[in-house]
This record gives sequence, structure tokens and C-alpha cells, in this order.
Amino acid sequence: MTTIEFTHLGEPMAKGSVVARVAYRKDGMPIAIKHDSSGLPGQRDNASIARSALTARNEAGVGVFRDVAVEVALRFYTARNKGHFRTGAHAGLLRDSAPARPGKRPDVDKLSRHVLDALTGVVYADDGQVVTLVASKHFAAGDDPPRTEVVVTPLPVQRIGTIVDDAQLRIAA
Repeated sequence: MTTIEFTHLGEPMAKGSVVARVAYRKDGMPIAIKHDSSGLPGQRDNASIARSALTARNEAGVGVFRDVAVEVALRFYTARNKGHFRTGAHAGLLRDSAPARPGKRPDVDKLSRHVLDALTGVVYADDGQVVTLVASKHFAAGDDPPRTEVVVTPLPVQRIGTIVDDAQLRIAA
């Protein structure tokens, strides 16, 4: 099966946490739980990630991965804070105290969740098919733009004790 790879330009966005709101009766008993996802950051960018994924999938000439496990690699590149750079005669050079990797928010798991949700129904049928996820945060180097690099690799169908080759599956069909 074919691996799908693409780069989505733009500052990586996190999918926020869902907030539960409980409604109570006058006697204090809960009557409803509502999950409020309105206003969460990253909601507006799902469609553009999905469009980038669809373009890459079409260029690879494959359909939506169904009934197959996939592994996903995500690399998030964010812009550096202006405070990381020197000023004056050494403007543009990094300060010695500048961090090598972004160790602050947004959380890498929320960045990942945002992308995985955007890929659902476009690259794979359900994000439950993701069996391996490798995600990392980096600073974009020099003039490189902020971006998210995505690699989705379908895994060969395997059964306990047997590895079935794709060619064998086509012959059996």
C-alpha cells in the first residue's frame, strides 16, 4: 500500500479540551451533561488540513484506508518567539539562552488530536485505525514557514503467527 505524505503550511493549532457542563434540578440531582466545544482553538483549521490531506491522497492515487491499521508520523514546526533573537548589531542571531525545542504550550497531544481528527474520513475511515503515533515539536529554522508535516503509512494485514503479503491477498481475491 502507498504511504501518504504532505506538508500543511501554517502555524500548528491545537484542538482544545472538551468542557463538560452539568445541569442540575432544584433538588441537586444532575439532569443533563452537555459537552461544550464552541470557541475551542483549532476548529477553523480542520477543513484546510483535510483539504491538504485529500490533495495528497489523490496525488498518491489511493482511496480512504479502510480495515487496515496505520501508523502516523507528525512533525510540528512553530515560529520562534521574537525574544529568542538578539538585537542591535547581532539582530537575527539566536540568543544563547534560546531553547532548542518548543517546550511549552500547545501540548503535542492536542496538536496531534487536531490533525488526527482532520484526517478521519479523508485518509483513513476512523482514527481508531491509528496503531502507532509519533509526534514531535520543533522550531521552524531560518526563513522556513511554520508547518505540519504528516506521513500516514498503512501497515500490512497481519494475523497471529502469519504475515500476509498484499500480493497474496490480491491473488486470493
